[in-house]
Amino acid sequence: MILILLALYFFVFFSLHFYYLYNSILIKDANLKGGKSHFGYVYGFILLGTISLHFILNLMSQTGVNFIRTASVLGYCLLPLVLTSATGVVLSLE
Repeated sequence: MILILLALYFFVFFSLHFYYLYNSILIKDANLKGGKSHFGYVYGFILLGTISLHFILNLMSQTGVNFIRTASVLGYCLLPLVLTSATGVVLSLE
């Protein structure tokens, strides 16, 4: 557990202070969970949801809605969920 927290600390430190030299071990093992990450599927799902919501909003609107505005509203709607999840990591939400 301590090694995982130490590795997370180094990842956060080096990502925030990118001008320091990276440790070669941290660069080689960037995946902490040990499996393959599927970020392409996640980004594809987010893009599909944003495009479909943009299409629905444009059907309901008389003047039309900008795609960037739709993506921005979706991002700000997810912000309370992210903050609640971050709180749930530290505190019990039961």
